[in-house]
Parts: sequence; C-alpha cells; structure tokens
Amino acid sequence: TAWDGESMDEPVQKDGVYQISTGEELAWFAAQVNNGTGKNYDAVLTDDINLGENLWQPIGTTSCNYAGTFDGAEHKITGLKVEKDSNYAGLFGYIKGTSSKHAVIENLTIEGDVSSSYGFVGGILGYGDYVDIVNCHNYANVTLTATAYKYYVGGIVGEVEDGSVENCSNYGTISGSQAEKIGGITGYNYYAVVSSCYNAGEVSGKQNVGGVIGHANGKVSDIYNTGTVTGTSGNVGGLVAYAAAD
Repeated sequence: TAWDGESMDEPVQKDGVYQISTGEELAWFAAQVNNGTGKNYDAVLTDDINLGENLWQPIGTTSCNYAGTFDGAEHKITGLKVEKDSNYAGLFGYIKGTSSKHAVIENLTIEGDVSSSYGFVGGILGYGDYVDIVNCHNYANVTLTATAYKYYVGGIVGEVEDGSVENCSNYGTISGSQAEKIGGITGYNYYAVVSSCYNAGEVSGKQNVGGVIGHANGKVSDIYNTGTVTGTSGNVGGLVAYAAAD
C-alpha cells in the first residue's frame, strides 16, 4: 500500500534498531531525525516501500543532521518525489557523522524523481560528511532546475566528504543545464573514496560533467560508465570530468 503523504507510525525496535516496513514508519523516522530527536537512530527496512509520489521531505538538515546507520537490507523505496527550492535534496538531505563513527547508508535501491533549484542534489543523499554509502543503487531521475551556476549533483550523492561510496550504481537521468560538478555517482568527492561504482544513466550539465564523478579530489578506483555524457562548457569526461590532487 502506498504512503498517503501524511500518516506516520512509530516502528518497533529490535535490539535498538527500528524495523521499518511501511511509508508511514519511514515518514515517522524522517520526522524524528528532522526535529533533532533521531539523529543517531539506527534503522533497517524489512519490506519494500512505496512513497506514492507524495512530496518527501529529505531526512536530515543542516541543523538536525543524521548520523546513524540506515540499512535498506536489499529492499527498494519507490515513488520518491522530492522538489526543493533550497539545498540538500534527496531521500536523505544532510548527513554528518564523525571521524571515529561514520554514518552509514547501505543496501538500498530507490526509484522516483528528485529535483532542486539550488544545489547538493542526489538520489540517495544531497550532502554527506563522514559517511559511508555502500551497495546503493539509484533509478531516480535527479534534476537541478537552477537558472544560474549551481553545484554538486549526483545520482547517488551530490557531495561526499571524508567518507566513501562503494559498490554503487546509477541508472537514472542526471541533469541540470546550469550544473557545475555533476556526475552519475557523485558531483564532488572531497577527500572521500569512490570505488567499484558505475553509471549507466545519461548525465548532462554545463561544466565539470562526468559519467561517474564531476570533480574528484579523493581516491577513485574500479569505476566505469556506459551512459551518455554531455556538457556545454568545459571539463567533460566519460569517467571523471576534473581531478585535483591536493
């Protein structure tokens, strides 16, 4: 049954981990994170979830970030619809762990549409610091609708710092006519590791447009791209558009 866009139910816990099986329970979890209560909550999906194409508020904000572990357990979230006129758009918006305990998103597939008129846009996550994204797969279309230069758009994550993106893939269309730093997996990896990832979706933007990574300033290994990549300005690459070594 698809989520109605409003209802919330508290999921049960097992060994301190929330067991999420419905859109109502996922919405409750998101609300707890976004009001500051659920910053460190751990959760696991126990079933596929249909969000019914109702507007979704991304999990985690700059003032109430997420720092726990979210395990999709190989389940799928469909019907995701995010439309923002501010930064940090995705299923998750803003995640920030610590150097000693990274936040984690793992074993998750999503389908739907994510768009923003600002930046930090991703299917799974808008922005993450000290976060590990593992075995996640995006089928959502991710769109930056800005009319002037905006930054960091990716099929998996817009920008990732001090963490990793491993064994992830993108099949969605990733686009933004004015986007700078846009990639099939991540727009910008800043001192993060991107490994064993591939893109099969179309990627298009203005500058620093990469099949896998728009701007790489971290370690990259074992990546490949089969999708079409187009840009209207400079730095367009099948794998990585621009690489910096700081």
